Amino acid sequence: MLPKKNRFSNKDRINVLLKQKNSTKNGFFVVKSINNKDKEHKFCIIISGKFKIKAVERNLLRRRIYDIIRLNLHALPKMPAKDFAIIIRSCSFNAEYDVLSKMLMPLIINQFNQTF
Repeated sequence: MLPKKNRFSNKDRINVLLKQKNSTKNGFFVVKSINNKDKEHKFCIIISGKFKIKAVERNLLRRRIYDIIRLNLHALPKMPAKDFAIIIRSCSFNAEYDVLSKMLMPLIINQFNQTF
């Protein structure tokens, strides 16, 4: 699991983040980001309840995504620190762990190259 210092769940902060136009996406994820004033990158995972009714399945995917981020956190540039919202698309529920990892990390790294 990703450390608490790298997670956030403040609804106001998430709403500001979701209104941003800079996003990268593929068939599995949509990643949005903004710069933050903290020294650490912070992540939140957004999974709609309409894709999977059972919370157990949604939470399993959420834990897998947090684990992928935790294992690859060292690969991200340190500055500027950013807040990331990772929106899960429906086909992610059927994907293997390795596929999720290969599809997610390039999207997160791409957010550092975008200027909006």
